[in-house]
Amino acid sequence: MKKYYLALERGSLQTSIHPLLGLTTIGRGPDNTIIIQEPTASRSHARVSFQDDAWCVEDMGSTNGVLVGKKRIKQMRLKGGDTFQIGDITFRLLERELTGEGQNLSETVQILSASVETAMPKPRAGTPKPSPERLQEAIAAIPFFSSLGEKDLDKLASTSTLHIFQPGEAIIRQGDAGRSVFLILHGRVRVFTRDYKGQELELAVLGVSQFFGEMSFLTGQPRSGYVAAVENSVLIELSYTTMYRLVQEHPQVKQTLVKYYRERTEGTKQKREEAGVPERRHTQRVAVEIPVAFTLLPAEGATEAQSTKTTYRGISRNLSTTGIVVECRGVVPRALTLGARLRLLMQLGAPGGKVRAVGVIRRFQAAAGEGKGPLLAIEFVAMPQADTKALKAFLHGEDHLQ
Repeated sequence: MKKYYLALERGSLQTSIHPLLGLTTIGRGPDNTIIIQEPTASRSHARVSFQDDAWCVEDMGSTNGVLVGKKRIKQMRLKGGDTFQIGDITFRLLERELTGEGQNLSETVQILSASVETAMPKPRAGTPKPSPERLQEAIAAIPFFSSLGEKDLDKLASTSTLHIFQPGEAIIRQGDAGRSVFLILHGRVRVFTRDYKGQELELAVLGVSQFFGEMSFLTGQPRSGYVAAVENSVLIELSYTTMYRLVQEHPQVKQTLVKYYRERTEGTKQKREEAGVPERRHTQRVAVEIPVAFTLLPAEGATEAQSTKTTYRGISRNLSTTGIVVECRGVVPRALTLGARLRLLMQLGAPGGKVRAVGVIRRFQAAAGEGKGPLLAIEFVAMPQADTKALKAFLHGEDHLQ
């Protein structure tokens, strides 16, 4: 029996691998099978499907295309080892011959680890390699796995994603969108946060059998801190969809996650107070790039007909339900000053669509360098109810667990 995987590689750094189980969609949108945080990727960029006894990749009408070498393709049949690119990410089809009817999580990790062994730097002298026994122990020791049976573990194995991180490499960043949960099978990671002045506070160092990411999963809010690999690390990522099904079928899993969430939230608060690091704003911003068009409103209470007709454009640098930071592109009018009112049109793409708002410039920052535009920090002061709902869905998903 053959089994197929799609490996994602960005240069020589972090590698992740997704089992191919059927139609697989790729893009920035939250409804894709593989979600990539790639600025040049479309929300629905490409799909991989099994057709006529072969896996095929197909462009779904993306803006920047699917590339093989430097050539843009519409559709292509893949064989083991073939690659294609979306932005800076290379996708490689892996083909493995397996024996036996079943395959548990530890066996999957062993096969995938061997597939990407060349992407891992040589371990330092005395650094142990993850053995099957250690992997099995790590899986069994993870709190919300302890009550699951073999069938549930097999189900997780078919939907999880393996990641390999090098020392110092970022795993998640504060303010990023994402609701998946990560499990550490090998290595160590460092959890830390920063305030808005850039002051850093270390919160924890996590090792084998520990997990993180439950805060965003439970609340629907952006990532509340940074996580980076301390040493060569092997992690399993469970998507929001997988975790949601798991907590629905096993309420004790949610209870375990909520327990850790509360303990870690309280621990973070105490560490902030002890270090004198101020709390972040309640409304967190998500690092996201979307096209923004805006016009100047001449005065408080001005109607749409009274607004200037010139449309200016920019790209968002971060976004929340209460405001947006925009990097301006092209000619910048002198009237873009503190307190100026703007009428904004933000292109969220599917499924969010276009969102309109009236905003006020609260902060202006000059261009940081050549090729860069000035930054506008804009507070939303008016937004249609339907657009507010669409923005929340774009940032945090349609549903919340608590």
